[in-house]
Amino acid sequence: MRLERCPSAQGQTTASGIVPIRDSKATDGPALIIAASAWAPFIEAVKGTAPRG
Repeated sequence: MRLERCPSAQGQTTASGIVPIRDSKATDGPALIIAASAWAPFIEAVKGTAPRG
């Protein structure tokens, strides 16, 4: 399976505590804005390091 579009966060958290996510192949396109407080647990869950409950 080939992915035509790739989401990219680039590890960037802004000073206001948001993480903009956008298509890495269309960097001038719109961004999905995620709160850093929600992004960190998501990444932990994807990596498998989140606490299970």
